[in-house]
Amino acid sequence: AQCLVGSEMCIETDYSLTVAVPQENKDLLGRSIEIFYAGKTVEAKVTDTGALAPLGRALDLSPATWRAFGASSISDWGVRGVFYRFVAE
Repeated sequence: AQCLVGSEMCIETDYSLTVAVPQENKDLLGRSIEIFYAGKTVEAKVTDTGALAPLGRALDLSPATWRAFGASSISDWGVRGVFYRFVAE
């Protein structure tokens, strides 16, 4: 993400390794997370929240994040089970 100096406002791009978490977990904004899938590990930053809990989802990966796991499109990635942990601050 590109962040303005002295500000918490970030501009997300398709190249930002980011994730969204359920709105109920907004306290996780700004935290780093390691995501594990198919023998690969990607570190991303929590930059957004969404209505994920009613869908039974814990994370919403940005395009750059699912591309880092080898997916070529959102339909190629779809919904997958991943393991994750928050990195100690």
